[in-house]
Amino acid sequence: MVHGPPMRRPASPLLAVCGVCGGAGASTVSAAVARSAVELGHVLLLDTGGLNAALCLRAGAETSHSVLDVAHVLERDVALAPSVWSARQIGRYELRVIAARPSMDLDDGPLLDPVLAVLRGTLEQSLVVADCGTLQRPAELAVVRAASHVAWVMPDTGYGLARARQLHALTASHVSGRELVLARRDVTAGAASLRALAAFADVCRAPLVRLPAIPEGQPPADAMEISLQAILGVLRR
Repeated sequence: MVHGPPMRRPASPLLAVCGVCGGAGASTVSAAVARSAVELGHVLLLDTGGLNAALCLRAGAETSHSVLDVAHVLERDVALAPSVWSARQIGRYELRVIAARPSMDLDDGPLLDPVLAVLRGTLEQSLVVADCGTLQRPAELAVVRAASHVAWVMPDTGYGLARARQLHALTASHVSGRELVLARRDVTAGAASLRALAAFADVCRAPLVRLPAIPEGQPPADAMEISLQAILGVLRR
């Protein structure tokens, strides 16, 4: 009997979550999407720029490795991959987290291409979610280039919209995945018009998802439940 080559597991979706400005909510959205998606399979949540205390807190897990530390480990032995994250069991599946304090090699973006392929392709994860901050580092742009989906998180204000247009114009050449525009309600300022938000989403050829303001003390996943289901629906297509 002649056996063909072994079937390769399809790469998991990789969602790069990018804030258009500081405080846009990229970490909150990253953790909330990962927490919601873990009901359907193992999810890996990673931070591209080093320790994000808010990300770790919201994910309910701590880690001693940065994503670039992981890249160096996997260069030596791919089989070590399951040892580099912290995992929290949620029902049948795990929420896995990679985030640690910045090291001196944060600009070593090219290392991420092979490590992202490993993290997406061989470890039985249904989704990888990456908090890419505000795209200030080469490592963050490397994740955006590799991503199957890119989410732009913005306050739904005039300032947020202006920053979104500016950042998208600067980074559009790096994006090959499907885009999403996530407009978060900012109660400290007046909202931009829905027509203006939709026009920006049209430029990105992206669905527009409105995110609510998150009340103090309320879990983000609870406050954003409807919005999260819309985001997960895009990721499944």
